[in-house]
Amino acid sequence: LKLGTYPGEKPMSGYYAILFLFQACDTVDLYGFTPYREKDRLDPMAARYHYFDGAVPRHNSHSFDLTQYIYEALAAQHSRMRLHS
Repeated sequence: LKLGTYPGEKPMSGYYAILFLFQACDTVDLYGFTPYREKDRLDPMAARYHYFDGAVPRHNSHSFDLTQYIYEALAAQHSRMRLHS
């Protein structure tokens, strides 16, 4: 399983929030989580890097594919976590 591109990629802050919620709440529902893809950055319909501003990402600072994989694995193993597209 090869996820991420470069050593040193780190999870985004929302990842830590989800892990906290998973421990603190009876259920966790994630809505609309679509990983940012650098190749889609010019597509106005694609997920933005930040939904709340026009920030430009540092190249390969986060591993969005690894984060998505972890969320899917948690949801598959624990009924307390549900992903909604």
